Amino acid sequence: MKVPDEKVQPKVMFSNQQIQKEVWRIAQEIAAHYREEVSDQNPLILVVVLKGGVFFGIDLARCLAQLRVPHEFRFERVKSGWEDQRDSGEPAIFDPLTESLTGRHVLVVEDIVDSGKTLKAIQDHYSKLDPLSLSVAVMLLRERQENGATDPISRWVGFRTNERCWFVGYGMDSDELHRSLLYIGCLPGEELPPGPIS
Repeated sequence: MKVPDEKVQPKVMFSNQQIQKEVWRIAQEIAAHYREEVSDQNPLILVVVLKGGVFFGIDLARCLAQLRVPHEFRFERVKSGWEDQRDSGEPAIFDPLTESLTGRHVLVVEDIVDSGKTLKAIQDHYSKLDPLSLSVAVMLLRERQENGATDPISRWVGFRTNERCWFVGYGMDSDELHRSLLYIGCLPGEELPPGPIS
């Protein structure tokens, strides 16, 4: 396992100003989409994928509050299937939600999507809970040109990229380093191997 260097400064890919602009845009689109669907009696459920989705989830919720979209939180801890910059198998959901979601609108909030395996696992689980609708908002979508991978799940996307570097910041990390950066950056010299990630 390669030990990350905490002194290495990631290259800025998306500034905090850019991020907040995208969060507000996504929130406005979500508000328009759910305006007639949710209420104080039946609020939108935000399922924030831990740990990386927390920053996006909180910022998005604050914007939704300004736009007067009733919502409440659920948190889901998921093992993505990619650790220490190497493949560690299929994604797994820890302590998955089991409550009935019949009649509820559910929005999964994620930091980054690569192949979509993690989101597919979440979608498969939550579909069994009978939600009225199930959508996804993701801050960063890595578009995989070499294998033709697509992302049919995410309805709202902040940024799209085909960069193959290891992303950190705004919830994303390298062995827990750089997670709290206000921007999204790339670690220099950390190029991902071919194939889907998560």
